[in-house]
Amino acid sequence: MKTAYDYSDISKLVMSHVKPGAVTNNFLTKRDYVREIENRSLYYEDAPDGLVILRARNGYCRMNYSIHGQDLPRLGQDEDIVTEHVFRPKDSGRDPEFLKQYGFKPLFDRIRMVREQGEYDSPSGTVRFALPEEAGAVMAVLKEIFDARTGCLPESDELLSAIGGKNIVVAEYASEINGVLHFSEKSGSTELRHLAVRPECRRHGLAGSMVRFYINASGLARSLVWVRRDNTNALNFYSSCGYSPDGWTSRVYEKGK
Repeated sequence: MKTAYDYSDISKLVMSHVKPGAVTNNFLTKRDYVREIENRSLYYEDAPDGLVILRARNGYCRMNYSIHGQDLPRLGQDEDIVTEHVFRPKDSGRDPEFLKQYGFKPLFDRIRMVREQGEYDSPSGTVRFALPEEAGAVMAVLKEIFDARTGCLPESDELLSAIGGKNIVVAEYASEINGVLHFSEKSGSTELRHLAVRPECRRHGLAGSMVRFYINASGLARSLVWVRRDNTNALNFYSSCGYSPDGWTSRVYEKGK
C-alpha cells in the first residue's frame, strides 16, 4: 500500500475512478482526507479498474473503495480490515462480489431511517451540548456502548472538533454524563451518528431527551440514522421518534489477517 501525503494528489486519483456503474462506499470529505493525511493514517492502492483506501486505526483499518471492473487493486495480508457496503434502494439485493475475493465475511446488516423536517417537543431533564473538557467522559460512554471496530467511533481530534462544532449532546443522570448523542451536518439534513446511554441509566428518558434536543438544535432539519437490522429495540425507539425506513441498507464486513 502507498502512503498519501498530498490532498490534491489523492483527490485527483479518487475522481479518476468516479465512473458510471462503479461500486463505491467512498463518501469521505476533503476534511476527512486532510485529517488522515496529517495523521499519516491514509493508505491507498489503485488499479485500472478500482481504488482502495485504508484508514489506519488502533489495531485495524477502515476501508473505502471505488470498483468499476475486474482488475482489482492489490490488498495486503497484514491488516485487519472493516468496511461497509451501502446499497441503493434499486440495487439493495446486490452483493459486492469483489469483497469475497479479498476474503471479507459479512457481520451484520443495517437499514437507514429518516425523520423529515417538522416540529418536535422540547427535551426534558439535564441535556446540553458537551464541553471540550468533557471529551474523556464522552468517549468513555461511546466506548462502553459501541464496538471499537464496527462502531465507527470518532478519533480524538474528530471528537474535539465535533464538540467545538456543537455536534455532541450529553445527558446527565445522577450528576454524571451517562448519555451521548453525536451527529453530523450535511447540506439540508443531519445524520445521527451515535446514540449511547449506559445500561444502568436506561428507562429514564435520556435517549428521547437527547434526540429531541438534537432535532430542535439542528433547526428541525431532516435527520438520517443507520440502525442494525437485528436491533429491534433501537428500530422501535426511532420509530417512536418519527423515523421510518427509506429503503437504503448496508452490510458491514470484516477481514482478518
